[in-house]
Amino acid sequence: MRKIHFIIATTVILTTVSCDGRLANVLEESGKNRGELVEVLEYYKNDTLKREAAMFLIENMSGKYFYTGELIDKYDTLFSIYDSLHKSGNHAHNPPVIRRAMKKLQEQYGSLEPHRLTLNKDCRYLSSEYLIQNIDWAVKAWQTNPLLRLLDFSTFCEYILPYRAGREYPDVYRERFYNEFHVLRVLVQTTLPHC
Repeated sequence: MRKIHFIIATTVILTTVSCDGRLANVLEESGKNRGELVEVLEYYKNDTLKREAAMFLIENMSGKYFYTGELIDKYDTLFSIYDSLHKSGNHAHNPPVIRRAMKKLQEQYGSLEPHRLTLNKDCRYLSSEYLIQNIDWAVKAWQTNPLLRLLDFSTFCEYILPYRAGREYPDVYRERFYNEFHVLRVLVQTTLPHC
């Protein structure tokens, strides 16, 4: 029964969006993960705004990927050091401690090269749960922040909705950031009473 529901949902979604080949192409490219992407679209079938946001995310997954693998885990120490330096205010491009750590890691494990890593395409990897959580928190941030509310939907999709900035591992961060920066939202609301 679940398989029949999936086939019907997929058919309805593809028929609804047949005018936009980008969505169909990503769904085709997603392989075994297609059900996860269709589930996101189905989840928002009664919420036009979030459904449009979901379609934007899925349509733009083509060509998006990130790397994983044991070698990434080995180099993670270096990334942590770099992150700590950055958080402490050291914004030097390549400080000596980073150069030394990089040299030691290269000697011990070899260089960090793409052919030694596992490439994960977003459309073949990201779960419906991850995407739904991202969309819900992005929309909440947009609708509850007085400054973000001024942005139109297109700008929201382009700059607030994306689940990551580059090729980093997709992380569940939105709820944490929303709560951590609650003080800033309150400050903005008290500073700009007209918002």
